[in-house]
Amino acid sequence: MITFHAIGSGSDAASYHDRAFSAEGNVRDADNYYMDESAGAKWQGKGARILGIEGQRVERQDFIDALDGKLLNPETGKVQNLASRGNEDRRAGFDMSTAPPKSVSIMALVAGDDRLIKAHEIANAKAMGWIEEHGAIIRVKDDQGQNVKEQTGNLLWATIRHETNRNNEPQLHNHNVVMAVTYDLDRKTWRSLTNDEVLNLRNGADDIYKAVLLQEIKRAGYEVEFSKNGRDFEIKGLSKEHLEVFSGRSQQIYDAIKERGYDPEEASWAMRQAAALDTRSKKQELPSGVLQEVWTQQAQAKEMNLEGLVGESKERAANANPAAMREEEKRLSVLAVSEAIEHLSEREQSFTVAQLEKEAVLMGKVPIEDVKVAIREHRENHVLIERDGMPSGATWYTTQKALDPEKQMAQTISEGKGQGLQVVATKEEFSKLLGAFEARKTAEIGKPFKLSDEQVNAAKNLLMHGDKFQAIQGDAGTGKTAALEFVREAAEKKGWAIQGVATTSSAAEELQASSGIKSNTIAGFFAERNNASKEISMEIEALKHQIRQGAPLQNREDIPRIEVRTLQSKSFDLNFGTNRYTFDHQRETVHKTGGDLLSRVAVAMVDAAEKIKTNSQDAGEAQTLGGKLKAFATEKVTNIAESLGNTLISYEKVGVVEATAARNALIKSNREERMDKLVGQLNQKEAQLANLQNHGNVVGKPTMFVMDEASMTGVHDTQRFIGFVAKHGARGVLQGDIHQHGSVAAGKAFEQAQASGINLSVIEQTKRFDNATPQTQDAVKSIKGRGYADAIAMLDRTEVEGAQLAPKVAERYLANLKELQDKGIADPTVAVVAVTNKDRKAANSHIHDLLQANNLLGADTFAKEHFDDPQLTTAQKRNASMLSGAGVDRLVFNQDYKEKGVGRGDVIIVKGYDIEHNRILGTIEGKGIQISINPDKQMNFSPYVLDERKYSVGDKIESRAIIRGGQGRESFVIKNGKRGVVVGLDGGGAVVRWKDGQVTPLPNKSMRFADLGYAHTTIKDQGATYQRMIIAASETGAKVFNRQATYVAATRAKDNTEIVTSNYEALLKSAGKEVKKTSAHDMGKLDLGRGESILRALEQEKAVIKTSQEVGAHIDKALNKDAAIEQGR
Repeated sequence: MITFHAIGSGSDAASYHDRAFSAEGNVRDADNYYMDESAGAKWQGKGARILGIEGQRVERQDFIDALDGKLLNPETGKVQNLASRGNEDRRAGFDMSTAPPKSVSIMALVAGDDRLIKAHEIANAKAMGWIEEHGAIIRVKDDQGQNVKEQTGNLLWATIRHETNRNNEPQLHNHNVVMAVTYDLDRKTWRSLTNDEVLNLRNGADDIYKAVLLQEIKRAGYEVEFSKNGRDFEIKGLSKEHLEVFSGRSQQIYDAIKERGYDPEEASWAMRQAAALDTRSKKQELPSGVLQEVWTQQAQAKEMNLEGLVGESKERAANANPAAMREEEKRLSVLAVSEAIEHLSEREQSFTVAQLEKEAVLMGKVPIEDVKVAIREHRENHVLIERDGMPSGATWYTTQKALDPEKQMAQTISEGKGQGLQVVATKEEFSKLLGAFEARKTAEIGKPFKLSDEQVNAAKNLLMHGDKFQAIQGDAGTGKTAALEFVREAAEKKGWAIQGVATTSSAAEELQASSGIKSNTIAGFFAERNNASKEISMEIEALKHQIRQGAPLQNREDIPRIEVRTLQSKSFDLNFGTNRYTFDHQRETVHKTGGDLLSRVAVAMVDAAEKIKTNSQDAGEAQTLGGKLKAFATEKVTNIAESLGNTLISYEKVGVVEATAARNALIKSNREERMDKLVGQLNQKEAQLANLQNHGNVVGKPTMFVMDEASMTGVHDTQRFIGFVAKHGARGVLQGDIHQHGSVAAGKAFEQAQASGINLSVIEQTKRFDNATPQTQDAVKSIKGRGYADAIAMLDRTEVEGAQLAPKVAERYLANLKELQDKGIADPTVAVVAVTNKDRKAANSHIHDLLQANNLLGADTFAKEHFDDPQLTTAQKRNASMLSGAGVDRLVFNQDYKEKGVGRGDVIIVKGYDIEHNRILGTIEGKGIQISINPDKQMNFSPYVLDERKYSVGDKIESRAIIRGGQGRESFVIKNGKRGVVVGLDGGGAVVRWKDGQVTPLPNKSMRFADLGYAHTTIKDQGATYQRMIIAASETGAKVFNRQATYVAATRAKDNTEIVTSNYEALLKSAGKEVKKTSAHDMGKLDLGRGESILRALEQEKAVIKTSQEVGAHIDKALNKDAAIEQGR
């Protein structure tokens, strides 16, 4: 592993490493048990090469001078002093320490296998070389005087190898003391290093060190066993008990973390570093001979077969096929790069070469040099496309798969210019529709209602603008959906259909609830449409098949017992004429009516009544009162006529010959009628399919499609949406806010759509916060002015110690709930927005406990299994190492794999992982069948981590996956993200009343996919509105907080927003940090911020709004101008 430690001064660092310097005498006095020419401190890196000292021994004073920023400039021959520039905060350097697993140190130092020392040295050099390649960054001024980053490609460090820890246990490790300097080859001068870039590379360098070490260990003939995290490993043959003999120092750190009240297994790297420093004692130097004797005795006491392990490894190495091993390593490297590209591309449109190398090494456990070769092959095969132009000078890649949808989206938007079907043709008609809408809303809410000028302008563009594609950029709380409600009403009055989509089910539900637009998730919409298309196509094929078969008769059970038909019947030599026959299929008898006048009149009455009834059904239900009265009278008359006619008809049984002839005539007539009916059904289904393909709906109406929260939708789904709109001749609307969270999926499509010239309406005037507390209003104003840290500082806050965060959040939740209830609010809405999932879970749990303690929930609590989604990419799900590292211990299969005996819905209880062979080992729940899964082949499953949740009646919950239940008419589907309340609970499951009023039973197996719903992450709560909001930020949460999270969290509450945090200073520092999504085109140039396109749109809208003010003037006169005006959300 690799650890990072900042160095304050050159002299402090020198005192620690004194005995490794050649100026201090014989290098053998240093703590190196195996002595060779590489044992002492040596200069390394391209910076050392520039100075001409690469590989040379380090002198003490040179070491101190380099750390203090005093270096010889090879161009001028003079010493530069970087510290003389007045930078008091200049960091001297940092110590990047590499150490192999404990088993490697034991086999190298106790067993004496020097091949493993060499393996460690090679891995150390590769890891440091990778840091040098990507982490040598300086800041310089560009032509506009702005600070920009540049890569220099060189570092200077001193490598010192140690072989014991502070407890004098065997611990092979290298200290790589990196000087905070780098040489600017363009300007021929030494410069201070941007240290944070190196720190950001630590994790990647750690993976590279381990991958190279693993390769070298295998080449030496050793076998390994991976740990649960999928990254670390130990040499096979040494037990946990064996390792603990020489792990006293690790135990000290473990105990120190535990004493602080944290779980050592979940401790962060920074926490481990702090514990290591706190428990550090002065190292006592012991002679190497004494150490060797002690170590050997300890190993023998535990019966470690070290000599046997060395011998077995050498035998394996001797029998190995090096050429075959190299071919396999190359193959695995190419596969690893392909998987890494897929993994990165799922979340981003472009990525740096450093990111690609890191992920490939991690996913494939392959050495960095092989990864570099594989990347070059992918580039030569045009799988990767190199991009440049980034300020840091780093190499960036994208893929053709990423480029294509961005190009297509821009092209489709451009082609839609001037091609839009207008919903409303004239300004007069628009004003009339607007007036009717505002009048209806005024009557509905009991006070004057009027859309703002910005809302009116946006609605006008959506209904009347000549472009096919429209966009609304709307700030939080501006009433975007209020404008859409009017658009829906106007469109429907004009005979249009309107369909909404959103990335998340919660956003789709909010759009439908607030605007009345029928909405679905993007995935759900396309799935429903595809299913409808398939169903209609299958029905068409079935109808065609029946027609080709000559319209076969119905199944016997579908034929009525009694049939009455007027038929012309004849046999070979007899013609019985046209008669009215009654067929009793159960008794197999045939009767016909009498030929007298009275019977003929009666038959005519019955036929006329039947015809009237059929015509009435075909016409559909009456809509007006007059129509209903007429229909009632008609029904009574026809019933009387039919009844009287049947009474007057006389019947006579026919003979066998005539009965046979009548039955044959009936069969022929039925077949002809059925053929006509089938042809009619076929025509109807073909028309529905054509409408679905041409208009997007089966009835053939022109359609407007609206995508809400468009900033959260990735480029692939956005292009799919835009392409669909273009194909179906419809109008398309993208509505969102580029200042809020971007998509989890790759791309920043909403920004790119704006940059592509989509007609843009901007809504900035907020009304949500009119009744908010002064501090909340001030915070919102500050955010709109891009003062994110200032906004956080304005909000109410409570600062707590780390462990008290969740209890305090629960306390504040209950206090806010009671305050709102005291105000007379019957159903108050208080929400907690957490930065991390860990904070969310803790807040949910403590809120549940506190509500129950205050008798606000049912008295009984039931613990239920919960399946937690580790949020892996598709590529990660196919990799056993990634699944293991994420702690996945349950798999839910989404399809049958008969060859494995697994059915759809089966749960696999994971028992272990075979990482080297990419296998998952487990048992099928409820069946006890042991199974081995290759996730690269049996890949259609959802991975989960088993957890537990406590529920009581009254708890707020939400679905965390799609939940299916019930059977037949009682079957139901609960979409992911749906919110509800537990209204019934026992040991077998729960009953939930969902937000839309639906009530469903959820057995325990279904409850695995639900969770408490008091707290959410900012991404989940984007688009939601509450009365009160609590922002919960732990130490980690405060550090990963960002601009988008600030914007979302501080703009959800209509009344007040407050903060509970355990690291307020970090929260302030992070509040304005921007998290940028990448695109495949013009990387680094499409970051609009407010965006030039938006600024241009604002200027254009000033003129447009002027006109809209004039159009709406007559409406204003009809309302009381002094009354309160309601303007949406």
